[in-house]
Parts: sequence; C-alpha cells; structure tokens
Amino acid sequence: MGSNTINKKNNSLVDINSKNNIELNENQQKILLNDDLIIILNGYKQVAIKKIIYYIICIITLGIFYLILHWFPKLKLRIIGTTVPIAEASELFIENTWSSNVVHVKIKRKPFHGRISDIFPKYFNSNISISKNENVNSVHNFELKYFIYQYTRFVFNPITLEYEKIINWKDPKWNSIQSVIKGIESNEIYNQRKTLFGPNVAQINQKSTLAFLLEEVLHPFYIFQICSIIIWCTEDYYYYAFCIFLMSVFSTLSTLKTSKKNLKKISEMSKFTCPVVVLRKDDIGDEINQQDQEKDRDSPFKHIDSSDLVPGDVLVIAPNELETFPCDAILLKGDCIVNESMLTGESMPVNKVPIKSEELAKINFENEDIINSIGNKCFFAGTNIVRVRGDKNNTLSSSDIINNEDDKNNKKRKRNLKYETKSAYALVIRTGFNTAKGSLVRSMLFPKQNFFKFYRDSFYFVFVLAILAFIGFGGTLYYFIKYGVPFSIIIIRALDLITVVVPPALPATMSIGTNFAISNLKKLNIFCISPNHVIVGGKLNLICFDKTGTLTENGLCVHGVHYIEQEKHENYQESPSRSSSPTNSTSTYGNNSYVKFSELVNNKSKNQEFFSSSYSNIILDSTLDNISTPYELINNRNNNNNNNNNNNNNNNLLNEEEISHLVSRRYIDLLRYAMATCHNLNVVEGQLIGDPLDIEMFKFVNWSIQEKEGSIDGLSTIVRPKNNQNNDDNVEIKIDTQKSYQSLDKYISDSNISEIDSSKDLLELGIIKVFEFVSHLRRMSVIVRRMYTNESNLTVSENLEAFVKGAPEEIRNICRKNTVPPNFDQELHQLVNKGYRVIAVGYKTLGNVKFHKLTKIDRNEIESNLEFLGFIIFENPLKPGTKKTIEELNNAKIRSLMCTGDNILTGISVARECSMINRDAKVKILKFVEGTGEIDEKTPPNVIYGGKTPDAKIIFEELEIANDDTSDFQVESEKTINKSEGSTSDLTISDVANDPKNKITKNTIIDINNEHYAMTGDVFDWILHNYSREELFSVLENCKIFARMLPDQKKLLVEKFQENGHCVSFCGDGANDCGALKSADVGLSLSEAEASVAAPFTSSDMDLKCVLDVIKEGRAALVTNFSCFKYMAIYSLIQFTTVSLLYYLAANLGDAQFLFIDLFLILPVAVAMARSKSYHKIHTKAPSANLISFKVLVSLIGQIIIQMIFQFYMFFWVKHQDWYEEPEDNSGETVLCCENTILFYVSSFQYLIGAFVFSVGPPYRQSILKNFWFMLCSALLSLFLLGMIFMPQNAFLDFMELMVIPNSARIFTIIIIILNAIISILAERYLWQIIIKLIKKDKK
Repeated sequence: MGSNTINKKNNSLVDINSKNNIELNENQQKILLNDDLIIILNGYKQVAIKKIIYYIICIITLGIFYLILHWFPKLKLRIIGTTVPIAEASELFIENTWSSNVVHVKIKRKPFHGRISDIFPKYFNSNISISKNENVNSVHNFELKYFIYQYTRFVFNPITLEYEKIINWKDPKWNSIQSVIKGIESNEIYNQRKTLFGPNVAQINQKSTLAFLLEEVLHPFYIFQICSIIIWCTEDYYYYAFCIFLMSVFSTLSTLKTSKKNLKKISEMSKFTCPVVVLRKDDIGDEINQQDQEKDRDSPFKHIDSSDLVPGDVLVIAPNELETFPCDAILLKGDCIVNESMLTGESMPVNKVPIKSEELAKINFENEDIINSIGNKCFFAGTNIVRVRGDKNNTLSSSDIINNEDDKNNKKRKRNLKYETKSAYALVIRTGFNTAKGSLVRSMLFPKQNFFKFYRDSFYFVFVLAILAFIGFGGTLYYFIKYGVPFSIIIIRALDLITVVVPPALPATMSIGTNFAISNLKKLNIFCISPNHVIVGGKLNLICFDKTGTLTENGLCVHGVHYIEQEKHENYQESPSRSSSPTNSTSTYGNNSYVKFSELVNNKSKNQEFFSSSYSNIILDSTLDNISTPYELINNRNNNNNNNNNNNNNNNLLNEEEISHLVSRRYIDLLRYAMATCHNLNVVEGQLIGDPLDIEMFKFVNWSIQEKEGSIDGLSTIVRPKNNQNNDDNVEIKIDTQKSYQSLDKYISDSNISEIDSSKDLLELGIIKVFEFVSHLRRMSVIVRRMYTNESNLTVSENLEAFVKGAPEEIRNICRKNTVPPNFDQELHQLVNKGYRVIAVGYKTLGNVKFHKLTKIDRNEIESNLEFLGFIIFENPLKPGTKKTIEELNNAKIRSLMCTGDNILTGISVARECSMINRDAKVKILKFVEGTGEIDEKTPPNVIYGGKTPDAKIIFEELEIANDDTSDFQVESEKTINKSEGSTSDLTISDVANDPKNKITKNTIIDINNEHYAMTGDVFDWILHNYSREELFSVLENCKIFARMLPDQKKLLVEKFQENGHCVSFCGDGANDCGALKSADVGLSLSEAEASVAAPFTSSDMDLKCVLDVIKEGRAALVTNFSCFKYMAIYSLIQFTTVSLLYYLAANLGDAQFLFIDLFLILPVAVAMARSKSYHKIHTKAPSANLISFKVLVSLIGQIIIQMIFQFYMFFWVKHQDWYEEPEDNSGETVLCCENTILFYVSSFQYLIGAFVFSVGPPYRQSILKNFWFMLCSALLSLFLLGMIFMPQNAFLDFMELMVIPNSARIFTIIIIILNAIISILAERYLWQIIIKLIKKDKK
C-alpha cells in the first residue's frame, strides 16, 4: 500500500517561516494569528526630535504634509520614530499579510506576582532559570507586558523574548474533576488570572461619530472634492459648487449611518454580561456588591457579575437562573440541554454530559479543537440553556468546598440545596474574546480583504485622466500667455481643467447601478449591507453551498422501515447450510440466516400491522447462540412441550405457520420498542428536545414520553404508546416476571395464536441507561425495562433489554450472523443509492442485572452478540428550487460545490440528486491510510493537522454509482463498503490502494470532466499543511464535496479558492458559517440570525433561487457601472475637448452651462441609463471587470476620437461663416461667443449619444429600448436642446450665455449631430469588434 499513498511535501503552504517569503530582522517577530494570517511585529519607539520636526513641517505646509502621511501611515511611523528590538520596545507597529494597513499599538505593563509557568503552562515542572535565584516555577514579582491586536491578547515571554498568544491557556493542575471542582481557591490566583486575561466582556471599541467623519472626509476622494469646490467658488461657480457639496454631504452621511448601524449590530451581539453563581471562598474577589456579600456570607456559592469570571472558576448553573452562557466552560457535574444555533447553526438543542477526569487531564487546548473533540461536554459563550438537571447520585455539599482550616475553626457554612443537588457545575476555560463566540466576532470584524479588479483599475484610469488634463493644459498654456491672461487666472484654469477631466461626481454616478441593483434585490427579499459586494456578484465563478438547510430542507423525516420477517419453514429445509458444521456457519454474513427484510412499511403502505395498537407480551427468555434462530428456539420448545404433553392431547401447541407469525410479530414489536427508546430525547415545556433524527423516529411510532423520577432505580424516562396512556401516579409497583412477560414454555402451552396480537395490559418501557452516540463507534445504545399496568398494579420486569442503533455496517458487525438477512448488502446499497439515510437496529436481552452493577457495566458487553432487527430509513428532501438552481449554474458554467458538516457519502448522494455531480460521474474519496500518521504523547503539537502527523498517507477510494434514475441522494456510512460476492448492488466501492495510478501527484491530479474528488475536513486540514501549493490547488480544483468541515475549515477553504484566482460565493444558513460568509467575495445567508451581520447578503426567502438573483443583479450592476464609468469618462473628455478649444481663445464655458450639463443633463441620463433591468438568463461568460482591456480601451478611445473630430470640425467651421464674430475680451473669462454656442449644442447632444452607445443590453441587461426612463429622459432632453437651438433671443438664452445663430447654421448643426450619432452607433456595433479581432490575431 505504501507505493500508492500521498507523502508529505516539504514546502508547506502555511509554514510560518516561509509564508510569503517574509524575511525578518532582529527588530521583528512573526506570529501566526489565524490559520493563514501572519502578523509581523516591529519593535518601535518615537524620537522626540523627529516628532518636533514633523509638527513643524505640518504647520509650514498648512497640513498637506500631515494629510500625505495620513494616507501612508507606515511612512509616518518611520519618519517620527525608529525600530528597536522587540524585547526593548515600548510600542509596536503591526503589519499583516491580508492588508497593507499598519496598526500602531502601545505595550501595556502591569505588576504580576507569581510564576512564569502561571502564564505559560508549558514551563510547568521545568527548571529553566531566569536569574541566579529564580526559575520559571519560583514565585516572584515581575512586570507583565502585553498588547492587544484585533481583540487578541499577546503576552511577552521573558524566556523566548517574544510575544505569545494566551487564547489556548490551560492550567496544568486541571487533571481531574476533584482538582477543579472547588474553583478558584485563593485571592492570589484570582488576581493573577484577572490581570492575565482581563474582564470577561467581549466589548467592541466603537468609533465616535467625529472619528468616522474625519476618516471619511480625509479620504483622498473627498479631499479632491473639497479642493474642487474651493476652485469653483473662486470662479464664481456657486450654484454648481453648492450642488456638488450637497451630494457629497448626503453620500458621507449615508456611509456613516450604514457603518455605525452594522458595527452596532455586531457590538450588541458580542457584548453580554449577566449575574452568575460561582464556587469561591469568602475572601476571593473584590467585585461583589454589598447586597450579594450579605446574601453569600458563610456560603461557598457567590453571586458575581459574569464580567468577573476568570479561567478556573466553577460556574453553578441552577435551573431558571442562567439563560445564556457568558463564557466557554466544561461540564463537570449534572447535565444540560443547550441551544447552540448561534455557534453551529443547528436549530435543535443538544444534550451536554459531564467530562471524565481522564478526558480533562488528556485534553490539550493548544493541539485540539474543543468543539470537535469534547463539544458535547462543553458550553460555549452566547449559547442558550434550555434545561438543567443536577447529579443526584453525586451531589456537592458545602463541606466538599471548605478547607480543613475552616473545619478546625468550626466555621458553619450555609447550605443551599438548590445549588448542591439541582444544579450543574462547569469549569470556566475561556473568557472574553478568547471564547468561541469571540472568535466568531473577530472573524466578522476583521475579514480577509478582497480586492476587486474593477475598483483598482478605476483608480488607475482616473490617474491617467489627470495626467491627460495636465497635458491638455500644457497645450493651451501658450495661448493664455499670448493673450496676456493673468497668472492667477492661468493657475485657476489649470486646476479647473483637472476637475473637468476627473469629475467629482464620478463615484456618485458609478454607485447608481449598484444602488438600483440593491433596490431590485430588496424587492426579491434579498437584503444587502455592503454595496461594494454587489458588482462582485457579477464575477462569481464558484459557489460553495452548505447542505442542510441550504440545499436540503432543515430536517429529516422517516421514509419507512424494513423489519425482519421469518422465512417459510419449507425454505429452511432446502438450505444447504443446514448440514454445515457450526464452524462453517459463521464464515460469512447470513449463510445460516432464515430471516428476510419485510416490504417497506410507512404511513402510506397497505401493511398496517406495524402501526397496530396491540403489542405482544412475550420475549425469548433464553439467550440465542450463534446457530439458533428465534424460529428454531421456539420450534424446539414447542416440540419439547409436545412430547411432554402427548398423553394429555394438548391442542394449544403452535403449528409452523403460527410460529413464523409469532417470530415476525416479535420482530415488529422489538423494532417499535427500539424506535421508542433508543434515543436521548428530553421534554422541555411539552416540546421534544434532542437530535432531529431521534425526534422524527420517535414521532413515527406515535408514542409518548414522560420524564419521571420514580421508585425504580435509575429510571427517569418512560415511554408508552399514546393509546395506552396511564396517568395514575398512585399505582402499586411490584417486581413479577410472570406478569411482565410470559415465559416461552408457558406461552406455548397455554396461549392461543389469537392472543399473540393483543395484550390487555398497558405497556410501558422505562429507559434505565443511555450510552451516547460516539463518532468513532458510530452507534448509541440504551438499556430498558418493560413495565405493564393492569388495573392499579404496575408490574416491572426484573430482566433488562438493550437496543442499539447506528451505522448499518457497524450494527451488522456486532450482530449474530445468523440473524442478519443474506441480502443485507444488496438491500442497504439499493437504499443508499436512492439517497436515503439508513440506520440499523440491534437487540439483546440482559437478564436480571442489579442497579449497582448496571452503573459500571461495560459498553462493549452491551453492544455485542446482538440480534438484528431491521432498518430505519430517513430522507432529507431537497428544497424545491435546489435542482433547478444548480442546473442553471451548470448551464452558465459556474462551478458549484458542497461544503458541509454532514458525512461524506450523504454529501455525495445529495450532490448527485441536485445535479451538482453527474449521475454517471466517478467520485474518488480521499482517506487516511489506517495506522499511518498516528500521534502519541511525544508528537510535537505544531505538526498535528487533521489529527495526524506529517507521516500520514492518503489513498483514493473510488465510488461508482450506476446511472439509475432512482439512485441519487444521501448515504449513511463513511466506511469502505466492499461489495459482497454475488451481490447485484448498483453501488460499488473499490479500494484502489494497490493501483499506482491513484497516487496523488502534480502529474496524476488532472482535470477530468466526469471525475471528482471528495474529502472530509480532517483530510483537508492535513493536505492544507503538508502539500505544495501546486498540489493543493490541483486537489481543490477537482474536489466537489467537502464533508465534516468545521467553521474555520470552511473559511479556510473559501480563502484557498480565492488564492487560486476564483471569485467565490458562500451560501449558508447558519451562524457557524459566519467566517466563510465574511471571507467569501460574496456571502449569502439564508437566515435572519447573526449570520446576516456577517454576510453582505441576507435572503429572508429560503429558496436557493436567491443565488441566481444575486448573480444576475451583480452582472447587471457590473455592466451598468462599466457603462456609467465609460460614460463619465467620455463626458469628461468631451467637456475637456470643449474647454480646451475654448482655452485656445482664452474663453470658457459659463457657470449656467456647467450647471445645466452636469446636473440637468449628465446626472439624469446617468441615473436613467442605470435603470436597465437584469437579463432573465445567466450567460456562460461573465462580464469583464477589467477596465484596462482591449475591448474597453478600443471602444472608449474610438468614441472619444469620433466626438473630438466632430467638435474640432465645428470649432473651425464656425470661424469661416459670414455671421461669425471674433470674441472681444481675451481676459480668460469670456463666455459669450460663437464658438462657445456651437460647441455647447454639439457637446450636449454628444453626451446623449455617448449614453446610448454605452448602454449595454443582452446578455447581461435588458435592451436599452426597454428602459422606459432612459428613453423618456433622452427624448425630453433632445427636444429641449432642439428647442434651445431654434429659440429666439430671450432671457433664458441670456442666462445660459448663448448666442442666437442663423437658421442655416441651426440646420447644419442638427445634420452634424445626426451624422455623429450614426457613426458612433455603427462604430460601437461593428467597427470596434473588427479592430479587436485584428489586434488579437496579430498578438497570436
């Protein structure tokens, strides 16, 4: 197998010493903050003389120097200070690999009394010396140095002389329940941890309104606008300046309002405090108020505020007191039901069980993800408590907490039975932003920055336009000097020309398309909180979908059951295996089995025996061996009774048909009992709480559940058929096996077959003990006791029974082989192929087990040598719009993949069902080779990824599913299923470990159209840290299914696809997806929970069609923004041409003319052209986001040349007309002249022509002719301009500073305008396409 495995590569993707090839000097330190976010610390201190010089220069330059350095903070820090070694630094400036921003922080210092190992537990039991008389484990006073970056605390380590995170801190003394149950035992320890970790509050520092305004106003664009307004005011363009000022103020306030609103929502979600009860001595902490001090005096149960919690505190969780957890904690005693939807996205509450001492000692917060490893024993900040119960068998009294010294002083302690017997206890392990909720908030506040090419190119383009303005002004400078224009006017004209070429209204105009798209999405119940992400949606080429609640409905439902039936007796005799020896009978599954699966039974089936209101009251009172079947045992007992009663002529003995019926009925009842009991459900305020699968299973059998603490040892939950309700609490209880079930011999000799189907006694089942579901075992089990109520007597069986349910392969392995149907594999594979989730059930009788032995019984003893009962089949249907959405994405060649927390085969089946994977496609599952990469106590934590060392190896397992119309959907098991000999199953899984072609290398991982990979989160994590960049991306590009993914892994997956050049969207419905939603280029949440704060888009409709709507509107907005940008560019250059030609005469456009063009012509046209609706179909090719491209430049430059030619022609044409008059004033302020009038009319129509030419229609937007507002606006403006041309002299023309021209000139001007329009439209439609093809052909 070794030759067919994947070996570790040396060039790790996230190796902290090689990431981005960052070279460090002695004054720097590199820290891996997140999985692939590296921060670089730079030791720094300010130099007084440099700072003084900086202030002087700022004053001399009137703040310009300050402004420039504000835009370049790293340059500012280097100018006013110098770098120093990290250990000596009093300040730091921090860079990171996600952003070009620099953050300046000051080192905080606090006195600390204790050990170095109290801060850094890795030095516990170490003898490292820090001075002549002190080492890391000696108590002494020293200074704690730390800083906070992105709400993460870093503490200086005096041993390594570097800063380290303390987010995964664990006290080495936490090695048993007894060692932690008393909580914080001294005030010294409390003060140490309060100093080290700070208050337990995840409070976001919100910027003031003034700070927001200053940050916005000091942006280069707004500085440019302010300068432009000042220039216009000096030229008496007051109207225009005032209008632009109002637009800028409105835009700034709108941005301010949105930013503060979003930050406030996140702040409200993160900050939380509440009163809590902890176990502490009287002298610990000084934050308790006077009222609580009196109440808690002489009691170990202290009432404090949750902000005062520190790691090591023991939280007392009393019923109806604590609603929301304020920290991360591990459950020590009792049990709780918790709603973790905020963290995991799962709407159903989960049951928490206490941790064991050995688990507490073994868990390593540095190496392990506690959500994954001990999540069912942990509470997480922000999750809600549904129910709390104490551990009555192991209560904690005040005497358990007091010290021996208190005993000697005979100090009396107040007792509180509520806290001692009815409450749960939890060990606080993380507080503040170190909690799981804090991590979620940090990922929302500091996402990985995505740079969209359109915005970057737009800045480049504006810069080019500014250079063009200076060139144009240089060309006209000669004529200003020639005419003797004053120098001050020349400077103003030069600056004015820049504002003409780079119009301040450009950003506002470009946002029109985005705002219109947001408005359209809102009508579709899709809400956007980040406008910049709208046009990014137009470039999406990869969509990552969560599964449950996104692709599929939220819950599972029971499709039906296959119980076990008895084959007819004559078939037994024909079986060749009957003559086989016992050793041969166990060679394969089912060789000696004479049972079969029933037909599918559900609410729609005709066979209603399963739903009968009667239950048989017989079980086998003899243990079956590996050969005997229920039929054989009953038949043998029947024959024995027959021999013993021959002389009595007993006619009540069972015939073969009756025995078969008895056995089949027994199987039906046992499967019903299993479905009613094999779960861990709870009832809270009349509602079932627990795993959704268990809830649906329990509802299917139509039983009721009651939690009741009675007189029977260990019995806390009772289930009974709804039609057999018994609400009498005053029944007499007695142990009597003859009433609880009839012995088999007595039943056979005394009963009629008619009595098999009915029982006059009311049946109840008591759940005694539950073995929780364990992922590596993939099963759970319960021990139950039967009870029967007859009149006022409750008869309780002294014998116990066990029911086990889990993955079919696992249950089969622990069942007696002769109780498993021979077609087990075939039946399972057919169900799996049809997309159902299959659970198998087993059964065992335990006999009379005393309660004290039951509490210590070994799980393996229960879950072995079982009798197979059948299959329970679940389905999780796709949402109605899922398949259509995926198919439309496929048609548009937009890649879709699944990123789910569910199991891998379930994901593959759902992917086939929704057409994410073709029905006939091959799927290869990447798995670890068993026994490779195992970790032990000596394994360094920094090399463990996915629970494996770098020596782990991975193989393919090929999953092939036949092209069958009914063979798509979920699969239950992740284990390799080897096709049985002779099986005719449609599903085959072949282990390809011995096939060299399946070794993953850069040469073998190729893009095959009909072959895909699937992997789990642990494999992804290992590959991420052990593969070269090239090999990682090769695997990812061919992988369609990512299963068992943790929230952080989902986020990392999104970022890796982005690194490989994809524009990624993540679509999910849970708050656990917040990191991925925020990191994605376009995050789309299908929920109204906190996830909507993290996601740029939130759809209140759960239909997946919203993905298509975001793409369509994004493409329409992108094309619209392109059109508006090109339009504003051509508008600027048309006006630049006009103004430059007038500068030739030392003239200019008037204030009214500028105002009319910009506000009454350009703005309405730009708004109207942006209102074209999105196209109904997604095209296979996304619109370009590259402004600097042949297609854009050829079109834009070509149109500019056409407009310039016509303007130049009309400028020189007018000079040769008989009615032409030379301008009299050459002062540089002339407006009223023939050239001005002709150019004003021609340029005004050119603005309309440009809008029409650049209004792109299909395949991204509807035709411009369908844009009612644009056509109306264009028609009205054209008529108005024509009216102005033919208008006689009047006050309006005087206001506009226009001359009246002769009719011949009017007609000629209109002809030129029409010709201009025709040439522009034909060139855009045909000529530019030919030129682009020729350019591309020459390049090739």
